[in-house]
Amino acid sequence: MQRLAGPDLVLPGSGGGDGGLFAGITARYLADAALRMPEIAGPASRMVFANAEAVWKGRAEVAGGPVFSAQWRDPAPEPRAGSPEADLSVQLSGWMLLEAAARLQGADLG
Repeated sequence: MQRLAGPDLVLPGSGGGDGGLFAGITARYLADAALRMPEIAGPASRMVFANAEAVWKGRAEVAGGPVFSAQWRDPAPEPRAGSPEADLSVQLSGWMLLEAAARLQGADLG
């Protein structure tokens, strides 16, 4: 956790394009690990929930829907052509994170 994220447990973004998916993929696999490996369920869940809280708190509302920041610690700017927030990969990453958190929220991690 210390190598992947800062003290707040929030994963760093990797810009747009394919890099925009990395944090979401990490969150998905952290949730999978938490559900399958009880010995790491606590830390993995805390990391997923910290990121989900950050991405949701920093979202922008555009045209009636959320837009996520490429850097989950930061508020999302309005997406403009050429900005990472305009990339589907960045938005998909945010949704993957929220899906991972929802899976964990509904699980009995003992």
